[in-house]
Formats: sequence, structure tokens, C-alpha cells
Amino acid sequence: MFTYIHKNNNIIAVYCSEITNEGNAEWNETFANGTRINGKCLNGFYGSVSRKCIQSGSFGNWSMITGSCNGILTFSFPFSFLFSFSFFFFFFFLFEDEFHLQIINK
Repeated sequence: MFTYIHKNNNIIAVYCSEITNEGNAEWNETFANGTRINGKCLNGFYGSVSRKCIQSGSFGNWSMITGSCNGILTFSFPFSFLFSFSFFFFFFFLFEDEFHLQIINK
């Protein structure tokens, strides 16, 4: 993990750098003062995650992640199947007995 130091008017501040994907979450640049911060779960994931950015000398180090961002289960139905020739035969044979009864009763 990358860390860096900001030098502004001779004041040195140590930060943990931004991480775009760790633990299925993104982490903003954070001042290394040991305060627990919340990460943001990536698209397609849900949950709650947090961690600390701790100063160690002139380095900022991310702590272990607490919590988790879990994948969202999605059901994807192939709508093109509805318009396919295969669907016509599937539908026809599924209700084949009803079609025969209607023809015989007429």
C-alpha cells in the first residue's frame, strides 16, 4: 500500500493513499491519525466496511478491514429466449394436451 507525506508550510502530514478496490470497497485518501473510517462498497456489492489509517514513522498504513462487502445475487432471464423458435416449441409441447382437447371438442 502506498503512503505519502504532504509538506505544506513546513508542516508534515502523513496520509494513507486512496485505494480503488480492496475488500470489494474503495477507500479515500485519509489522514493517518488512527481514526476509523468507512469504505464504500463497489457497484454490485453491499455491506459495511471500515478500517484505520495509522501513522508509523513517516508512513501511513491501512489496518485490516472490518466488515465485508458481499456480492449482490442477480437473476438474469434471457429475454431473447421468449422470441426464439425454441420457446415456441417449448410452449407448444408444454400445453400440447390442451390444444388437442380443444380440437377434438370442436
